[in-house]
Amino acid sequence: MAVSFSLRVLLLTCLGLGFAAVGLAQPAPTLTVAVMPVGKVWRPGAVVRVEVRATAPITRVDGTVHGQPVTFVVAADGRSARGLVGLGADLAPGDYEIAVRGDTGSGGAGVEGSATLTVAKAVFRSQTLRVDPRFVQPPKDELPRIEKERAHLAELSHHVDREHPWSAPFSAPLDSAVTESYGTRRTFNGELASQHRGVDLKGAMGTPIAAPGAGRVVLAEELYYTGNTVVIDHGAGVVSLLAHMSHIGVKVGDAVDTGAIVGEVGATGRVTGPHLHWSAWVGGTSIDPMSLIAAINAVSKNQGNPTRQPRERKKRVASAAAPKPLSMLTTARPLAQLVSMPSSAARPLKLAP
Repeated sequence: MAVSFSLRVLLLTCLGLGFAAVGLAQPAPTLTVAVMPVGKVWRPGAVVRVEVRATAPITRVDGTVHGQPVTFVVAADGRSARGLVGLGADLAPGDYEIAVRGDTGSGGAGVEGSATLTVAKAVFRSQTLRVDPRFVQPPKDELPRIEKERAHLAELSHHVDREHPWSAPFSAPLDSAVTESYGTRRTFNGELASQHRGVDLKGAMGTPIAAPGAGRVVLAEELYYTGNTVVIDHGAGVVSLLAHMSHIGVKVGDAVDTGAIVGEVGATGRVTGPHLHWSAWVGGTSIDPMSLIAAINAVSKNQGNPTRQPRERKKRVASAAAPKPLSMLTTARPLAQLVSMPSSAARPLKLAP
């Protein structure tokens, strides 16, 4: 009888411990991934913002879409992350899965989630231009320089700085009209096709050029096609290029805030008049810089990302009327995707000194 009583006590004790263990068990962490705004159909050249929510703290988030990596910036509390997806000008229409993986830092398998991104057919206007033949076939002695600069720009545009992620505010480097939009298709002398991988902003000679966002200067020198050029790494895969300056006001290694003056509008490189060319990349993909402004500011606003306060700078000067610019493409190789190519066929080419 005593043995039977002891067995019953032991059984009840084990059951109690079992129920307690079940009560203490934690559910597996999950990720929720959303393309914002929800339900929007995107076009090539756009920058898409992606929001990630986690039910447990995460230390790092990475993603992929259409074969390209996506870098995410994790919030201080580890419960959310934000990322940007760049849609290249040549991206085919269709639905694309954004696959996301979060690292919980516990040595486990991590957590995964996904969302679908819908891309519509690209709509870009076309131009047919006649230019000096030497800008279609560059001099052989310039080819090594061209190739070296192309490779360097490709390296800079693909760099991902996780230690200093991008932040708001973001704004256009000039308060002026866009004279040539992103993605314009061009045919030069009936044989060379390219696309304008950036935007051209009207600007009078000497107009101050502001940094579009905070970051670090990674290039400040004269290049073959883009003349006096400044490249800013904004962090986490976001990079800007500002071209054709008359004067460069920064040096490599300088830290700049949004709105800091980095140079002045000019006509260096292959142009016919003063203007500013602005290219930008997200994760190494060339995108419409104007879309970048809206995406970064919206992500920061929606997720409460602290913004950096820009230092006081010169007042932006409304640019005077200027001749429509013309930057000449000289090769059909990938360099066409990395340098400015504004255009006009109205006047003969004038080369900068």
